[in-house]
Amino acid sequence: MRRLAPAAALALFVATPALAQSTYDRYGEVVDVNLQSLADMPSSYDGRAVRVKGTFELGSTIGRRTYILKDNFTAQVLIYPVREIEGSFEQEALRMMGKQVELTGVFQEGRGNTAGSSGVGVIAGTISFWKFTGPPEEIKGDIKAETVSLEALVSNPGRYDGRTIRVYGKFRGKNLYGDLASRSQRDTRDWVMKEDVYAIWVTGRKPKGSGFELDIGLKRDTEKWLQVVGKPETIKGVTYLEAMQVVLGKPSGPLVASGTSDPVPAPSATPPPALKPPVVVFALPLDGEAEVSPD
Repeated sequence: MRRLAPAAALALFVATPALAQSTYDRYGEVVDVNLQSLADMPSSYDGRAVRVKGTFELGSTIGRRTYILKDNFTAQVLIYPVREIEGSFEQEALRMMGKQVELTGVFQEGRGNTAGSSGVGVIAGTISFWKFTGPPEEIKGDIKAETVSLEALVSNPGRYDGRTIRVYGKFRGKNLYGDLASRSQRDTRDWVMKEDVYAIWVTGRKPKGSGFELDIGLKRDTEKWLQVVGKPETIKGVTYLEAMQVVLGKPSGPLVASGTSDPVPAPSATPPPALKPPVVVFALPLDGEAEVSPD
């Protein structure tokens, strides 16, 4: 395949221009993978369409400026945009340094060394990409969104895809209780929220907000209720919620299963049945036992 020109930038909060998807169908179905897997098994992904997240940095090679995507360790890839999106990157390159981005493109195996801002790492290969998503914009205040129960969201896969919705559920960490199939996790930073028997993956934002930050690896944090605003996406029957806002709190009342925001009135409490008084059978120590202190 012809080598494409180096990427000049990644744009903050900018969506990739719409491209003819058929142009890239020849690379097959897009595979979600992390950078470490590309570094460990590059031949397994050579020539395939991949979706990967990482930190955008400026590389340093002889004769030209390069851009890399790296993880928290040493795994890195060189990144190149296709010609249709080069212009948008060139305008925003410096603003993207050190930020998390997601790229979709074709991976090509090829090892070598390059110096990034945080040191030398092994280059697993290159990604010529046609789609990218910058870091999520920090949103303050209430977001207008339709309230949907997790039951409605999970029971109707695809129905709410692309819509801005608000869901409530208990924080379940990084699938600490096995609520979802582990193979359905797309990114190691994704986490689970659950209500009753219905669970979804939350991606794109950490479980933290104003005055709180939960740890996806600690079970002691899994008693917290959260409300998350985002846009769902259904892939192979599994629901993923791309979070825009995460807030502590539970709904004021049960949610309607159909997904409307009107709470179901709580049933009136009925008084418990009267209890029979206890009957003393015997007490310890027994009367006359000298070896046991009466207190």
